[in-house]
Amino acid sequence: MRKRIGFCGVAMMMLVAGCANQMVVGTWTADKQSGAASPIARATFAGDGTFTAEAEYGGGKTHAVSGTYKVEQGKLKLTTDGTTREYPVTVESCSMTMTHNGKSAKMMKLCSTSCASSCCKK
Repeated sequence: MRKRIGFCGVAMMMLVAGCANQMVVGTWTADKQSGAASPIARATFAGDGTFTAEAEYGGGKTHAVSGTYKVEQGKLKLTTDGTTREYPVTVESCSMTMTHNGKSAKMMKLCSTSCASSCCKK
C-alpha cells in the first residue's frame, strides 16, 4: 500500500511540473514598455523542455543561447552548457514576469498560427 501511495505522489508531482512547463511553451518577447530589466529580447520554449533565447546588449550586439528548461516552485530554471540559472517567474495566460538581479522584466507571448488566445501579442 505504501509503494502505491508513494508512486501516486511522484506521479502527481510530475504532472504538476509538466503543467507548469506547458504554461511557458511558445515564443515570448520583451515588453519594452515595462522597462526591460533583462537583456533577453526573445525566447522560445518548446514542449520537449528545450529553449532558445536571444539577448540584446545594445549597439546592435546580440547573443543566442539554447538549452533545457524547467519550471519548478515558481522558478524558471534554464540550463546551458551544464550551468543552470534560476529566475523567479510568474506566468499568466499571455504574460510572464521574470526577476533578474532584483529587477523584474515582463515578456509577452506571441501568437502562432494555432494560437486561440485573443490576448496574445500579434
